[in-house]
Amino acid sequence: MRCTKTIDIIAPSITDVAPSLSDLRSLIAKGVKVRLITQFEKEKLDEYSTLPDEIEAVAPATPIYLDLTISDSNEALLSVTYRSNQKHNVWSSIDTYTLTMLMCSRTTGTAANQSV
Repeated sequence: MRCTKTIDIIAPSITDVAPSLSDLRSLIAKGVKVRLITQFEKEKLDEYSTLPDEIEAVAPATPIYLDLTISDSNEALLSVTYRSNQKHNVWSSIDTYTLTMLMCSRTTGTAANQSV
């Protein structure tokens, strides 16, 4: 995914976030707004301290079981782990699908109303 404006990321935990923190820093340096919704576990506080201040990070009210990355509100990559622990990826640039995923991601983040 190539981002020029925004990237919205939903992940079960900080260790599941893709792209890497160095990639996110590069995007921020280019002026891309980064939004992250993930669980913040106390035992991983060291990893949270490495998050750039420019990242808008939110903890959801309920656990997350998927990875979702939305680029510039027009591309979405959804990764779901099935019972066999295999990840299955779905990429889409279909406007309706991507906007639906974006609305879900924004709703998930605002439902918690907890900024980090």
